[in-house]
Amino acid sequence: GASPPRGEMPRDELFILTHYCRPSADAIELGRALSCGEGSARLDRLVATARSGVAAIDRWAELLHEAGVCDDESETGGKDKIVVVGEYSYHHILFSRLHGARAALRDFFDEITHPEVEEGDAAVWQSWLVQPFAKWPPGRRAVAEAWVRWLVGPEQRRAGFQALLEFVEHESGLPHDEHISRDYAGRFSLAGAACEALIGAAGELEADGLMEKLADPEREACAVCGRTPRSCVEWTQMFPCHHWCCTPCISKWRRVAEGEGAAEGGAMDVQEREDIAVQEAHAEHAEGLFGDVARIGACPECRARVVSRSFVNVREEEPFVADP
Repeated sequence: GASPPRGEMPRDELFILTHYCRPSADAIELGRALSCGEGSARLDRLVATARSGVAAIDRWAELLHEAGVCDDESETGGKDKIVVVGEYSYHHILFSRLHGARAALRDFFDEITHPEVEEGDAAVWQSWLVQPFAKWPPGRRAVAEAWVRWLVGPEQRRAGFQALLEFVEHESGLPHDEHISRDYAGRFSLAGAACEALIGAAGELEADGLMEKLADPEREACAVCGRTPRSCVEWTQMFPCHHWCCTPCISKWRRVAEGEGAAEGGAMDVQEREDIAVQEAHAEHAEGLFGDVARIGACPECRARVVSRSFVNVREEEPFVADP
């Protein structure tokens, strides 16, 4: 048909915009806040009253707002990221262990914050709680310290540390990709502050045998053969899934992909070897320190395509924990 007059929107496009792109009530409220004379105050109120449903997360947001700063959204890119060989996410293993020991965690904080603790000991524990933030920038340090003191303070103690336990349960139940996102969150973010604040308690519980080890040297670590972290010095972590393979399995995969070690790859049937060969044929040559690593095209545990890898040589003094 004839084109509409210049400047007039076609009727079908107008229908799509008005029926399928209708803004939500929250978006309308935000638009009004930004367009009115009192926009700044109304926007502040919207931010301050937004709720996630998790008290500890909401309290962090309130403290940021009061301090006039935003959460640290700068990704670390893996710098200074703690790696536990065999575990896809440090955040996941920390909070899953804490969740499994939540009764002991509650009892630990109940003990160190008890009103009858001797004054000298109480001062030591209070200092211990906020010591991880000593080198943070002043503004962000104040936020982190206020958050921790609220999280394990007198009011929360009387409530049985429900906010802490709720937060641990929430964080432990995150999906795979969100655990990984927490690992790469900015150092001064909520994720960073929470790990800094709770790792000390985790260490105390682990030392007392009240919590499973974060880095158990006897657990299965390789996605293929299940060997333990201590049984191999060289490990490869695959990205973006973050699963692990030991060097012998990486080498076997390379031989199978090249068609040179079929007899040695007894654990793999014909279909598995064909699948690997197809994956390798289509995989791009990834960066890596060794040719064996660069030839693996898919994770053997989750079958996700491997985009890049990180090679880890486990240190003798810490045979099951390493930095990438």
